[in-house]
Amino acid sequence: MIITNIDTVPGRKISKILGIVRGSVVGSKPISESFFSGLKEAMLSAVALAPRIITGEEVGLVPKDEMRQKEEKEIPAAAANDLEDYSCLLTRLRDTALSRMIDNGKERGADAVIKVCFDVSVISVRVVEVCAYGTAVKLD
Repeated sequence: MIITNIDTVPGRKISKILGIVRGSVVGSKPISESFFSGLKEAMLSAVALAPRIITGEEVGLVPKDEMRQKEEKEIPAAAANDLEDYSCLLTRLRDTALSRMIDNGKERGADAVIKVCFDVSVISVRVVEVCAYGTAVKLD
């Protein structure tokens, strides 16, 4: 099966258009350790500051210079791991969607699928759908 993102197959003539074929998959990323550690840190901060907030003491604000320094730092390792996890998830989902599209083309008797595209839709915070689609064709 020939798969291409252009509207022809170089050196071959399209004899019949069989129609649109597609493959889609929905996947999600599990909640990571960094999410739970961030949640735990926020809760501990709230508990530690509660007596000062209740008694009306000044809690204090982070100075602008300190905030600027925090913004200039590199991505934390946990966040970088999350990004890498998402990248791996999307790669796996694209491969599955492409495979399902190819299977759909084979079921229709296609020799090739042309004009292949991918769509990624965010369903919720951790759930995405990936769809691969194209035009199934018969070749001479």
